[in-house]
Amino acid sequence: GPNLSSSSMAKGLYPLAKASDVKAANATNHTD
Repeated sequence: GPNLSSSSMAKGLYPLAKASDVKAANATNHTD
């Protein structure tokens, strides 16, 4: 149902967002 779809999307998107944050943090540290 919709709940399963939502859960799947959240599980897929949140790690991507976290990876993006890590990349941004690494880029900031690298240029600093």
